[in-house]
Amino acid sequence: MREEFDFDAALAALQDGRGLTGKDGILTPQEFAERKALDKLAA
Repeated sequence: MREEFDFDAALAALQDGRGLTGKDGILTPQEFAERKALDKLAA
């Protein structure tokens, strides 16, 4: 599983105050964040 990384988009998000890690983090794979959200709904 390899995802493309858009450095410019990540830099812009970081400059806008978005975190590097966590559920909405720049470096968190999107599918991981979606899976965690679904797990919370199922609980």
